Amino acid sequence: MALSFKPVMAQEYCESTYGGYGTVCKEGVVSLDKLVWDASEGVYVDNLGTADAFQTGEEVTFRLKITNTGDYKIDTVYVRDDLPDYVEYVSGPQADDIHNVNYDSGNHRLTFELTDFETDETRDIDFKVRVIGENDLPNSACVVNWAEAEANGEKDSDTTQICVAKEGEILGAVYPETGPSQMQWLLLEALGFGIVGTLFIKTARVQE
Repeated sequence: MALSFKPVMAQEYCESTYGGYGTVCKEGVVSLDKLVWDASEGVYVDNLGTADAFQTGEEVTFRLKITNTGDYKIDTVYVRDDLPDYVEYVSGPQADDIHNVNYDSGNHRLTFELTDFETDETRDIDFKVRVIGENDLPNSACVVNWAEAEANGEKDSDTTQICVAKEGEILGAVYPETGPSQMQWLLLEALGFGIVGTLFIKTARVQE
């Protein structure tokens, strides 16, 4: 499950009460959820493990789910997404209410702004990345994508995990292509323990 911290406190708006006796303040509050597309299940999920590793050259779709859970419209939310190692930015996000989209290839950082968030409104912002090529991927690994939303000086962040692998490699279950099968490895391992145990017993008897 993706980690989630305190919600983003956004712009506050205060207005005079009826008759001018005091004021009432309202604020917009944003919640952020970072997700990744699971093609095998056809849904967005918090994390993907080694069984769903992306191969070199494959595209990955990330989603930022942002909701105004407060009681007042938010003017602007600033969003930052730091791409994990071993992937490169492809495209997105694209929408009329998304502004100043910028990708810094040096820092692997995507930034943009969201405007005019109504109360209880949720926006799903998607963008695509691609796993780097076979010759550029030093090793298979699981990496974390981190995102942050900020408004009025307060921040909220969330993460999602993906795994990447060289073509044809299965993470967590890699055996020599021309060597013994998994069952043979287990039998050899058991035989080794048996031999060690027998030697230990003989040694103990000699010492007696």
